[in-house]
Amino acid sequence: MQGNGFGRSGVTAGLVWQGMLIALAAVGGMIKLPAIVGSVALDSLPGYFAALSIGPGPGAIVAAFGHLASALVAGFPLTLPFHLLVAVVMAAIGASTAVVRRAAGIWGAVAWAVLTNGVAAPFLLSLVPNPLGRSLFAVMLVPLVAASAINVGLAAAAHAALRRAKVL
Repeated sequence: MQGNGFGRSGVTAGLVWQGMLIALAAVGGMIKLPAIVGSVALDSLPGYFAALSIGPGPGAIVAAFGHLASALVAGFPLTLPFHLLVAVVMAAIGASTAVVRRAAGIWGAVAWAVLTNGVAAPFLLSLVPNPLGRSLFAVMLVPLVAASAINVGLAAAAHAALRRAKVL
């Protein structure tokens, strides 16, 4: 590992940061946002922060565990297998957000995260068998766009504040 984005290199420092962000994602998973499905929360904020500040791998890991923590607290409302699939999708969104940040900057990554998590993911997941059927997209579109904007917006603000403070 060449560096973890926080001024220290090494596997141990990277694992400590990932562990801390996963713990924060679990706490964020308990801060629910209004939606029909109870797993919409501030769980992806640390995942987006990891993606923006550290890179694709940590972004994927933290985003996936964050969703699983939020879904666990809600009692896996769309079934455990479906939420495992959502965790894989969140991992892909976390990793790709880091890649887009490197290619298009922070605002490109913010737009990417909102569009992929708020629009593309619920559309694609509505095609997979789930308790809400095809209506999953219509039911989750507005809450997920709003939640995505809040999560990635706060992550970008934290990233910018830590860069200004020369922590990153």
